[in-house]
Amino acid sequence: MIRRFLISLLFLNALCAVAGGVSLVAGIIEMPAEWLIETPFETYVVPGLVLAAVVGGSSLGAAIALQREMRRAPEYAVWAGGILVGWILSEALILLQFQWLQAIFGLLGLAIVGHAVWLASNKEEGRRSAAKT
Repeated sequence: MIRRFLISLLFLNALCAVAGGVSLVAGIIEMPAEWLIETPFETYVVPGLVLAAVVGGSSLGAAIALQREMRRAPEYAVWAGGILVGWILSEALILLQFQWLQAIFGLLGLAIVGHAVWLASNKEEGRRSAAKT
């Protein structure tokens, strides 16, 4: 049950991150140019690519690993959630502002990390119980 929920959270984040990143690169989402003044970026292309590839890709990879029941899948999910939280914190610190959508995705990242840690710890407990019998 927790594994399926975690997979859903990861797919949701992957979809949103890839869609958001592609939209930034393609100029579909128009963000204020003045937000980039104090950043190392002149356009939203690089942030869009990072959002799609790193944030979205890590979530997609973790979701697929969980679906395939790979041994290290919960660890991948922890990394994916941490990457999302790191992205949100970096975005807020670089832009020096905080939007409501950042709060939602920050909480999503924390939920991914929390569920992945729980899943990893329960799998470990299951292995220990099976070894004792």
